[in-house]
Amino acid sequence: MLPLGSLGDRYGRRRVMIASLAAFGAASAWAAWSGSAAMFIAARAAGGIAGAGIVVMAMSAVTVMFAEDERSRAVGVWAGVNFLALPTGPILGGWLLDRFWWGWVFLINVPVVVIALVAVVALVPESRGSDRGRLDLVGMTLFGGGLAGLVYGCAEAGTRGWGSAVVSAALLAGTLLLIVFALWQRRLTRGLPAAPVSARAREPLVDIGLFRIPEYVWGTVLAFLCSLAMIGVLFTLPQYFQAVLGVDSIGSGLRLLPLLGGLAVGATGAEPLTKTIGAKVVLVGGFAVLGAGLILGSATSTGNGFGFVSAWTSITGAGIGTVLATATAAASQPPPVSQAGGEAMIDAARADTVVEGSE
Repeated sequence: MLPLGSLGDRYGRRRVMIASLAAFGAASAWAAWSGSAAMFIAARAAGGIAGAGIVVMAMSAVTVMFAEDERSRAVGVWAGVNFLALPTGPILGGWLLDRFWWGWVFLINVPVVVIALVAVVALVPESRGSDRGRLDLVGMTLFGGGLAGLVYGCAEAGTRGWGSAVVSAALLAGTLLLIVFALWQRRLTRGLPAAPVSARAREPLVDIGLFRIPEYVWGTVLAFLCSLAMIGVLFTLPQYFQAVLGVDSIGSGLRLLPLLGGLAVGATGAEPLTKTIGAKVVLVGGFAVLGAGLILGSATSTGNGFGFVSAWTSITGAGIGTVLATATAAASQPPPVSQAGGEAMIDAARADTVVEGSE
């Protein structure tokens, strides 16, 4: 996400979005017609890279197309649609798997991509940031390696245990690489005289100055924490529905509808509440609602009916939608329009949570 945010700043965000959409459609078709596990994994990796470009450029487009006084509402709508897609996927995917060839789970992306391409070409204006200096390949390597270490460590902890030397080494290596990445970005941002000429010629992936803006820092952190809770819920519920209650994949997806409804209510209602009582109060209230829903959910047992589960999942969804929409809007306000790297950092933090949670 960070490298693609940098490419969008340099070569044009609309152009990178179009390329990412086209690549995502091609990778989806490739996955559907894969002839082996290795080919399928390669196709999904390519789709992941393309998907990263779509997410970052879509968020950047929101900041470009809307004035500051309208941006909060636009981000709320974006957050609502974005996070409603997570529980919607199992519903549609389960329905397709129960009735059609499994490859349609991926081929359904192709017409969606075509519609999106038409919309982007017709509606999204071109924008770009600074193109000074060379691409920061060192920063890309450090950041990618750091996240890979953290994700691998968390994934292996499930089988090896947190005390495993492999897990500890992966987590330590990932943390150290991210620290070095932060120091490297600080050097590039400040352009210290001690830095070599080649370092000063590079454009940093993220302007470290953004982290001196409280709204940006806390918005990113709170969005990350809320995403962690959301992925925990989305990871646990399908297993409860299928392994404990014995429902099929589409039945499991349909039982996520109360969570989806709560997300919609929270995400769409966050913006008017923020204008009325302020972002801080809305965030505190959103986390309180989220916590109440999770406390209720901890009492779930095999004897509970769907009414109880739908009640606490809808409450949890409302809290998640409120916090994510408000925190994302707060983090997206301060960065100048010319810095897609700031938006990419927000998205990358949430994406890392998604990957670790799914593992």
